Amino acid sequence: MRHLLKGLAGGTLAPIAATTTFLLLFYAPGAFGVTCKIAPDRVAITLGYHGAKLSISGQSGPADGILIQIQSPPGQTHLKYKGKAAGFLWMKMGTMRFDNIPSLYMLYTTAPLDDLLKPEAQKKEGIGYAALKERMIIHSTRKFIDKALWTGEFIKFKEQENIYRIRPQAVHMAAGGGEFRLELDWPFEAPPGKYAVQVLAVQDGRVNGSASGSIRIEKTGVVEQLTQLATRRAAVYGLLAILVAIVAGIGVGLIFKNIGSH
Repeated sequence: MRHLLKGLAGGTLAPIAATTTFLLLFYAPGAFGVTCKIAPDRVAITLGYHGAKLSISGQSGPADGILIQIQSPPGQTHLKYKGKAAGFLWMKMGTMRFDNIPSLYMLYTTAPLDDLLKPEAQKKEGIGYAALKERMIIHSTRKFIDKALWTGEFIKFKEQENIYRIRPQAVHMAAGGGEFRLELDWPFEAPPGKYAVQVLAVQDGRVNGSASGSIRIEKTGVVEQLTQLATRRAAVYGLLAILVAIVAGIGVGLIFKNIGSH
């Protein structure tokens, strides 16, 4: 009996165990692989910078849809709000601070978000504006804050700044699935920093696979040198700015003088 068990362990059980493990991995929910390729994943801010063209592509197993979420780390934003003074004069009435909220948030999908994930699943997975509003914390000089109102206004403001967006049906999948691709215009309004990219494959109303990457936006060359100068030697930077303005003014004056003489 001992020799029989030894033979099974050495010759028969090992292949069975390997095959069983493979089948479990292959058929387990969420087991299929998702890849994420970002090109380029680094963008340089130069003097002529006005945004960039990026592509995010990859492969997935069988899926009903793909969601691509891009965001900065959570932080805080300070805003001023207006109101009517004496009942008729519009003016700044106070400040508001929004905590635990990304400075940039973008979501691209293969189909309308609610068709891929129910609202409850969106909040659970931290996807979409509803999830952002849920996590957002507001501090204000006002005694009473209508969170639903002000979180909505905050998102509208960020959309106007072109650093918040949700674009359904912007991700394209190959016929029969398996491959996806997104072409996007990176906004020049986005500040330098590192942005997290998350690719989610959705099937039967739930996330069934994921992959991640990052995009780094950084100042280079003259732009970086000027930033360092403004930070470390503000007086010198201010003097240079004045000199540049004077030279530019003289140049414009000479141009119009020559035009007027003809």
